Amino acid sequence: MPVTSHPNLADDAVLTACVEHNARKGEHDLLDSFQQLSNAAPQLNLGPLVLALRQRLQAAHSPLSPWVYLGYYLLGRQILTGQGDLLPRFHDLLLAEIERPQPVGQIVEFWNPARADPALWQAALDLFQEGGDFSGGMEPPSAEVGDQYRTVIPEARGLIRTLDPPLADLMDRLQPLLVLCAPGSNARFSGEGFGNATCFFFRGASLFNASRPTNPIQMTERLVHEYAHAELFVLAQDGPLCLNGDDERHSVRIRPDPRPMNGILHALHVVSRVCPVLQRALSRGIPPSDAFEELTASCRLLIAQQQEYGASSLAVIRSHAQLTTLGEAVVEAAAARLASGVPA
Repeated sequence: MPVTSHPNLADDAVLTACVEHNARKGEHDLLDSFQQLSNAAPQLNLGPLVLALRQRLQAAHSPLSPWVYLGYYLLGRQILTGQGDLLPRFHDLLLAEIERPQPVGQIVEFWNPARADPALWQAALDLFQEGGDFSGGMEPPSAEVGDQYRTVIPEARGLIRTLDPPLADLMDRLQPLLVLCAPGSNARFSGEGFGNATCFFFRGASLFNASRPTNPIQMTERLVHEYAHAELFVLAQDGPLCLNGDDERHSVRIRPDPRPMNGILHALHVVSRVCPVLQRALSRGIPPSDAFEELTASCRLLIAQQQEYGASSLAVIRSHAQLTTLGEAVVEAAAARLASGVPA
């Protein structure tokens, strides 16, 4: 059932408190889910895993590894499909991930076996392909472009921290793992591309298409964009944003294909989080350099683009959305952020 009231999410302090509360609740909900899975399937011997996860949460070592969230999805899928041959292996992998410290801002290449077992990488690919994207597969980026991203990402994260420290803190919590990838051989052959991606069942991880170079302003937009998806997943983890069905689709400017209303709400929230950061960068945040004019032009272009996307999404939402109370709070906060202009 929709909630009957919701705090003012246009207030950054209130939004931060809601996100932090829901993120902690989500971790304990994950523990409860593992416990239920253990009770329902005692043959899996998940007791040690549940105990390790409980001890980790009691020690407040957050954020949890994104692989732990993915592992729950994976174990559940294996049980539902009756394909239990990999369960013992996944159990051991997840136990190791629960106990492993989770560095903030970790950058890894897709399929890197030093960071995750190939079975977990395959599970991540399968999960993202369920949405109809990435059908041509993924592979690591070239060494040259990957190195460039390893330089640009810290620059962008540093810029975000300078411009909006509370946002940077939230990004540390909800976006600790950044995965660099490129279209696979089948995608290159067919001409299929993809953007970046963040998924509910791989909480804490964001995928970035690193097939071509980027700059710190573009990377700032991409980091905040993907974070904002994760933020809205957390805010809406216990209830829907709208009552519109997924088969009801509308055209908006941010994507060429018609989108379900939930996706349009995500689009609005995302651009409303990106715009203030870019506006602050334009007014006082782009450091002097030989690329200053290029970065300034890039920032102006992105701001205009985000405002156009936001106006398009908001118009469709106002006309067609059946919003819950939470959805109304998200929309009104996004509209307020987009209307606020360049911050001081």
